[in-house]
Amino acid sequence: MARSRRQRASEQASEVYNSKRWEDLSRDIRRAEPFCEVCIDRWQHAKRNGDILPAVRIAEAVHHKKKIRLSSKEDWFNRDNLIAVCDMHHKELDRL
Repeated sequence: MARSRRQRASEQASEVYNSKRWEDLSRDIRRAEPFCEVCIDRWQHAKRNGDILPAVRIAEAVHHKKKIRLSSKEDWFNRDNLIAVCDMHHKELDRL
């Protein structure tokens, strides 16, 4: 029986997220960028506009800008495709 698109995407995600390579890369990125990059961008925008400054949270996850199911294997571990984010923004970005 042929696998569905959802099953293939799930298998690809498992291949990435369960790998030692991802574990090491994710840790290294969060060490290099300990604060959520989305929070920082929103804080800088608010500061420029004289708005109330939002909180900047700790980066607890690493997000793929280009989703795994839409990218090649080379992009899965490409630092240019990854950003450090807090859990709140990771959930927000995953919905997009």
